[in-house]
Amino acid sequence: MTSVRRRIPFLAATDDGDDDRTQIVLDETEQEDLISSLHLENTQSTARARLLLDAVLAFSVSLHVVYLLKDSRDSPLAALFPPAVPDSIPWPVAFTFYSICIHAQLLFRLHPSLSAMPYPVLYFPYPVLYLAAGIAPTLSLLLARTWQTTLWAAVPALVVAITHSVHSTMQEGDAALAELELLKYRAPGA
Repeated sequence: MTSVRRRIPFLAATDDGDDDRTQIVLDETEQEDLISSLHLENTQSTARARLLLDAVLAFSVSLHVVYLLKDSRDSPLAALFPPAVPDSIPWPVAFTFYSICIHAQLLFRLHPSLSAMPYPVLYFPYPVLYLAAGIAPTLSLLLARTWQTTLWAAVPALVVAITHSVHSTMQEGDAALAELELLKYRAPGA
């Protein structure tokens, strides 16, 4: 005798507007419709999140490029909030190039299709990116630079944190949809 598979119902909200969630058994067509609508919503939210992250990365990289092109090595925040004594971290150009490389790493992580180059792209895990982005602000703090300089040095770490948060949320959405696919009740001919 074959074992009978236990039917696990989908958890769905009722149509009467209550926030109470009740267990409803959906047939195969209803399951497919629900999953396809959730998949469409997830795809749209992922596209919006990628667009937002692209904008954040583009804005941050453009600020770093402008910083490289200007003569003064003061923090861009010094123009808005002038410090009593202008200062910068040691090797500001090197740290700016370093920050742009961190941004490129984040861009390749968000768009794997961009990394289809003749040479492989080495993906660093997020903890390594946090560590790499934390070098300049830590140096600024240790050298007791102004808050404008320290905040400017911390911009790559902030961008890594934003990207990591949104990217992990996108991955969780994909994983939840894959798990929901496994919960589908399949009983052809039943």
